[in-house]
Amino acid sequence: MRMLLPWTTERLAYPRAVHAEDPRIWERWRAMVRENGRRLEELKAGFLGLGVETSVDIQHIPMTPQFKLYVINDEHMLFGPYSVLRRTIKVPREGRPDEDEAVDSLDVLGLGATLSYHRLEADDRTHDSVFFESMREWFTSTWCHFHA
Repeated sequence: MRMLLPWTTERLAYPRAVHAEDPRIWERWRAMVRENGRRLEELKAGFLGLGVETSVDIQHIPMTPQFKLYVINDEHMLFGPYSVLRRTIKVPREGRPDEDEAVDSLDVLGLGATLSYHRLEADDRTHDSVFFESMREWFTSTWCHFHA
């Protein structure tokens, strides 16, 4: 499995506070990225424990994600654009980390992204095949140009 994820060294267009620069929103997001990476490693170890070899290669790139893209067996694709929304994000209150504070923020809800299905067809001129190939080319070019 190869994954392109946003870098964690620079702030992104979102998530961010609406009215003021608030580093707590960014730190919350970075903590979520670290936790998801840890869970992915646990999942990989679980598969290995079942005798299934897996490979996970994650590339962090300097881009705010605009969509989800899953390619399965180089034949099936799920694609879903993110919609930016205004919502409150709870973060620890400054000076009182045991209390939460709601901060008006811009964010996306990844779990809420509507996914459309596309497949690579025998006829490379169909809508699905053209979309599939263009997204595969985007992924490959992005992977290659930002690969460390």
